[in-house]
Amino acid sequence: MSSSGSSTIRNSQEIPVTTALINDAIKQEKRTMGAKQLSPKKMGLAAYLEALRTDRVPCLFFYHADAMAVAIAGDWTDWKTIHLQREENTGVNGVIIDVPVGTHIYKFVADLGNNEEQTRQYLQYGWQYSHVTGGNENVLESPYMVIVIEKPPPPRGMRRISSSTNDGRTVQRLSPRGCLWLVFAACLGCAIGIALGVIHAARTADYNTLSNRTVPTSGQLFETPLPTRNSAVALVASLYLQLSCTLLLFVLMTEDYGIPGLVATISFGVTMIFSITGAALDGYTTKLYIEQYHKLSFYIIGLLICDVLGLLDAIANAILSYVLLWLQRGNARRRTLTKAEITYLLLAIASYFLADVSMSVRAPFVSLENPLHFNGTSIPGTYPNNQQGLSYSPEPFANSVVGIMTTVLAVIVALIIESLMVFQMFSHDSRAVGFRIAFMVNCAILGIFYLIVAGLDIKSLLSAVSYQGKQLGFTSIEALVALDFVGCALAIAQSVCFGVMKPKNK
Repeated sequence: MSSSGSSTIRNSQEIPVTTALINDAIKQEKRTMGAKQLSPKKMGLAAYLEALRTDRVPCLFFYHADAMAVAIAGDWTDWKTIHLQREENTGVNGVIIDVPVGTHIYKFVADLGNNEEQTRQYLQYGWQYSHVTGGNENVLESPYMVIVIEKPPPPRGMRRISSSTNDGRTVQRLSPRGCLWLVFAACLGCAIGIALGVIHAARTADYNTLSNRTVPTSGQLFETPLPTRNSAVALVASLYLQLSCTLLLFVLMTEDYGIPGLVATISFGVTMIFSITGAALDGYTTKLYIEQYHKLSFYIIGLLICDVLGLLDAIANAILSYVLLWLQRGNARRRTLTKAEITYLLLAIASYFLADVSMSVRAPFVSLENPLHFNGTSIPGTYPNNQQGLSYSPEPFANSVVGIMTTVLAVIVALIIESLMVFQMFSHDSRAVGFRIAFMVNCAILGIFYLIVAGLDIKSLLSAVSYQGKQLGFTSIEALVALDFVGCALAIAQSVCFGVMKPKNK
């Protein structure tokens, strides 16, 4: 390729100027001379990627009429002429030039030779004698023409990515639909991470952790422990997946696809490694279980499904995060969060992970005997096998139902708050007032539920102490009571913040 002024001329090896290409442009433009921006398919992959990076797009300038020689000049070339190539067999003239994105004016300069009739006709159409050639009657300049150059559309895999202009420069932003898909993927990853962590936490009981059995015991649905290494790897994968999805939501809020986007991509990559390791361990455990008991546990099948879903979600999110990084190439548009939005976000994240921990601590209490069989157990620790450890002691049915319902509600509210923050729904306008009032009420209700759960857990703990006649070492149920009160405090704090703090657009 060669350059003229600030313009790049494409040679025939890069983008061939063929008669078919010119005729196609003439047919689409419905005129014999002019300019047309090339589509990504016609400019080729290398030129297309360069156009995305530099905002300079290959354009075809064509002239199909009698002339000895033809050139064009435009504002982006400082009005220096660039000659068009002539096809001797067909007489068409064309050249492909990289033109910056934006609106430009240009003109043709044609040497008509001694064709007096064509010269007279062109003068009637507004052409003028060229001042560049010192008044040569054979060389005419066309009237000014306008061409609008647009940034090439993103690849098919990124069709939900759209462009916008900010502060006089072209940047890439996610369209609302693309943002919605990313938010959905992040929330789905959080849900899968919680499910995987809770299921494994339910089986990380004292008798399993201490004995480190390599083959699950033959029991019922929720009575099948797993080796400690399986639970440890799955819990780490669950935590990484949830942290990565939370970071992705933060990246979408701030529209900062630099370092935070890179960290999110790397984090999803680490999650993929742990998910693959966890799936392999659970698969090996399933093989040993089948060989020993000649049957398949539905509980282990559920674990394998969660492992696969977590891996797929991590892969999808890693690809999407990489697309954001690749598309921006250091041209990110950052949005600064207000103090109120930062407060909303921190409280939502704290509420989410507290609910996750609470569910994981409560999961071992929800055994097959309670609540699925409704055995009416009202005092934790009275189950015959309580000597095996706290995790094997069922809790009252009411505690399980209300506790799980409260923590699930806390997770849903936290994810909705973070998702709405991505779309800036809490800005200072009439619509945002409704959102803040709604979440103020929801968080207050959530705080009441946490108080109810705390009361139920305290009652169960006191009943167990009274039944045994001594202080019991049930540290997990004491931890549940503490988590209940912390969750209540967080919910009340969220409710107060939504009622008092009003974020404004910067």
